Amino acid sequence: MSKELKIYYEDKDIIVVHKPAFVSSQGARGSEIDMESMIRNHLYMTDKKANPYVAVVHRLDKPVEGIMVYAKSKKAAAGLSTQIQSHSFKKSYVAVVGGNPDNKEYIRIENYLVKDGAKNMSFVADKSHKEAKKAILEYKYIGENKDGYKVLKIKLHTGRHHQIRVTLSNLGYPIVGDSKYGDGAGAGKLMLCACEIEFKHPVSGKAMAFHCDINSDIYGVE
Repeated sequence: MSKELKIYYEDKDIIVVHKPAFVSSQGARGSEIDMESMIRNHLYMTDKKANPYVAVVHRLDKPVEGIMVYAKSKKAAAGLSTQIQSHSFKKSYVAVVGGNPDNKEYIRIENYLVKDGAKNMSFVADKSHKEAKKAILEYKYIGENKDGYKVLKIKLHTGRHHQIRVTLSNLGYPIVGDSKYGDGAGAGKLMLCACEIEFKHPVSGKAMAFHCDINSDIYGVE
């Protein structure tokens, strides 16, 4: 596992980075490397300031790779958190899936999910379930990868536990490499990447958009 931090953008308030698959978004147990620690180390090496401020304002599941933004000040953390809570912080993903989706226009999926903490899984439930939380996403077919699997672009409107994975599996399009919601076959990792984020700079208010580098052989897109 490379410990090099890939940075797309940085200023005094935020840092936008690429999280590799199998690296935790925040402090990990034991000696495992994690993004929060990598960013702290980067800031220490850059500024030589002990205990630099780093706030985790959103997360990606450990097996998922992709683009993330971290706050470097309390004001930035509060501003980003407000955008996430109001759903004005936009996130898009690409996923390599089984099944045969063919819709080239976005389809909106609204359902209700319940988290099973003991199994670290979620499942689709009726909205009358006392623990059900509404989950909304949109998806469309954008092509095939080199292995003939279908590739989807996904716009996430809510941030429920394992939302993309359980929703696509429930539709009959399990993500390739997903051993929790599919058979885990077809890849050595979960084929899901957080490819785009859009938000307003939490201090300046400037509109910002970032697109991460995607392996076109795997995901079938640039």
